[in-house]
Amino acid sequence: KDGLKIPVESNIRQFQYLDRQVALSISRDITDRKQVEEALRASEEKLRIIFDGTIDGILIVDPITKKFLLGNTTICSMLGYTKEEIKSLAISDIHPPKELTHVVDEFEKQTRGEKFLAENLPVLKKDGSIFYADISTAPITIGGIHYFVGIFRDITERKRAEEDVSLHVERTQALLDL
Repeated sequence: KDGLKIPVESNIRQFQYLDRQVALSISRDITDRKQVEEALRASEEKLRIIFDGTIDGILIVDPITKKFLLGNTTICSMLGYTKEEIKSLAISDIHPPKELTHVVDEFEKQTRGEKFLAENLPVLKKDGSIFYADISTAPITIGGIHYFVGIFRDITERKRAEEDVSLHVERTQALLDL
């Protein structure tokens, strides 16, 4: 009546009534539902921006199957996989085979709550190269299913710097011993 346009959901039925074809229309104002949907969309967008904008890699993993549900843009870049490829991988696919027993042991300790941070773990990239990461985990629930979120901090440069310092100290000590 006042010219204001509102979103509606309509249901129309045709039927015979006294030898005439009649249409019955019922409309419902869905303004509140549309506002809730928009707020949810905006909230999801903010979460997606945060998830994909972090400097650390993030993987969501099923603690039982050890398969990945989701990865952020950073972990995809770190590993060299697309987001779709990440969904087909598991813990065993991103760690060197010779280190897998240790990595799985660390993961199991994290899922049992015995530790929060697994330090200095080798991570295998798609191209076969390795980088080192500190991986922290936290339990999460998505759609009623329990997962773990793993946050990967690339420590490769720090590890190299520590090794360089250690080598320098050893050489200095060897010179002093002469």
